[in-house]
Amino acid sequence: KNMGADGGTHCLDRSLVVKQKKIISKEDRKERVFNFWNLDHFNKQPLDWKSSIVSCSLGYLYNKESLLEALLDKKLKSSAYRSNFGYIRRLKDLVDIKVVLDKEGKPICPISYKSISGPYRFQLLKACGCVISDKSYEELQKDKDTCCVCSQKVNGVILLDPLLTFKQKIEWLPKQANKARTKHKRSRPSKIDSETSNPKPVKKLRANPSSSTDQPDSVKALFTPTTSNAKSYQSNFITNV
Repeated sequence: KNMGADGGTHCLDRSLVVKQKKIISKEDRKERVFNFWNLDHFNKQPLDWKSSIVSCSLGYLYNKESLLEALLDKKLKSSAYRSNFGYIRRLKDLVDIKVVLDKEGKPICPISYKSISGPYRFQLLKACGCVISDKSYEELQKDKDTCCVCSQKVNGVILLDPLLTFKQKIEWLPKQANKARTKHKRSRPSKIDSETSNPKPVKKLRANPSSSTDQPDSVKALFTPTTSNAKSYQSNFITNV
């Protein structure tokens, strides 16, 4: 049978020709945002912001105690959880979040005092765990090597975005890694600059004791032969011959 290219079929549905972006309904959007900021991504239990909260490299939030139990019981390596949580292998894969709470006990940005909730993006600094709103990060933190909150050295960021899917988060990781590499190369001093700013110390040569003029008499006596020493040396040489 001849399949296709015979002029007998016509595709009239635009969805089959052009890949359209999936539209999220308002209800699904609200539910996704609420679950991201209020529920543990692993066991769907309420996040306790007054205790220790951690984040993985993809920017999902967890109660530290529940995820620690899952790591000890090796649940994340099982077939039921491996596809979604297999990249979390140890505690070093997690970042402890420094939570700043308002009077009502809700987490806020320590710079703009914006509530950490809603369909907004926040940046988590890996080294110190401070959470900053995306706008504050772009204006105050983006080009700095130290945290603008605690002055600790910055070592990469994790994007906290409630609207990104699992696939989009995985695609975002290599882009962020490339940005960190280029920033590190720009901030690293060149070899010429390091040599000029920190010149190597010049080694001092030791003077030959025989040629030194400012030596004590005890040292000079070892290298200046006396007449008695010369005569004994000549007598020994004649007897040996």
